[in-house]
Amino acid sequence: MSTFTAFVDYNQLHIAPVGVDPVFDAATEPQLAHVVADGKGLIIVTGITAGPVLVTVTADPTAAPSGPWEERAVLEMEVDDDLVVSSPTVSDSPTPGAVYAPNEAGPHTVTVLARGRGAHPDEFLDDDAGPTEEYAVIFQQITA
Repeated sequence: MSTFTAFVDYNQLHIAPVGVDPVFDAATEPQLAHVVADGKGLIIVTGITAGPVLVTVTADPTAAPSGPWEERAVLEMEVDDDLVVSSPTVSDSPTPGAVYAPNEAGPHTVTVLARGRGAHPDEFLDDDAGPTEEYAVIFQQITA
């Protein structure tokens, strides 16, 4: 499990392999999260336009921070490589290296939980303000 502060921009937080730049689809904007067209990247749509958010990434659903959570999305995603966190224009975000490394490449169920998305909608928060939104991202390998 990894918990850290990430910096978002354009209401987006990306979780994808290094070198993959997820492309935002405005048609899916109201959704909490969606998998990009190639199936190998995840975009979380944040409430704030830019600023810090708190993120926990885990493979153990019992290790996620306790609720209550305000929103939930469950998706399927192909995970073939280690995943890192990024945002469209924030390259110097002090996030850890790989936030998830699959035991085996293949399909995963991804559960995204959110709270605080409505606290400061479409606002630009100072990086020193501290996170007002929290996300938990739970990856689980799909086995046959």
